[in-house]
Amino acid sequence: MTGFNENGVNEILLRSIIHSGFEKTFTDVVFPFLKRVGVLWHTGSVNAGAEHFISNIFRRRLIAAIDSLPPSTDPGRKKVLFFLPENELHEIGLLFYTYLVRNMGHETLYLGQSTPFNAIENAVERWHPDILVTGALSALPFTKPEDYLKHLSTSFAEKKILVSGTLAYVKGIKSLPNLFAVQSVEKLKNSIIP
Repeated sequence: MTGFNENGVNEILLRSIIHSGFEKTFTDVVFPFLKRVGVLWHTGSVNAGAEHFISNIFRRRLIAAIDSLPPSTDPGRKKVLFFLPENELHEIGLLFYTYLVRNMGHETLYLGQSTPFNAIENAVERWHPDILVTGALSALPFTKPEDYLKHLSTSFAEKKILVSGTLAYVKGIKSLPNLFAVQSVEKLKNSIIP
């Protein structure tokens, strides 16, 4: 990573994917590595350029994997909308969740980073998803995360809303009947299945 060796990074990723599979590579290798990079970045041991370089390799790999999945034809499939709140730019976790849900045979609509609230409302109105999935890496995009979650809950009261990252740990989330904290891959999968 620090040598900006894209071929070397891709070779390691490919070997891990062949040996362990795509999902395990991200859960057991990529995400623990990114957590370590975050710590190194905060201590000044890794510069922002190296962190962006490696993150974008993982991002591209996820997008390619999502695009390689066939569209769902299962009549029991769910429609799942993915978005990040305004000012949240860290999308690797959400892309991974999109891959997992699509790989489970469901339809996905990915709105991406820093999604304005009115864009979410418009997508819900036009696409009619069964489930909304969002998250945040840190609490930085919010003045009061609990207010954002309440606004989500009341605006989409008829929808199941899954929240991950720091949003999954906001106090009072259990009092919002249509919001569910997702703190692991298994919890995500179990929350999508009826």
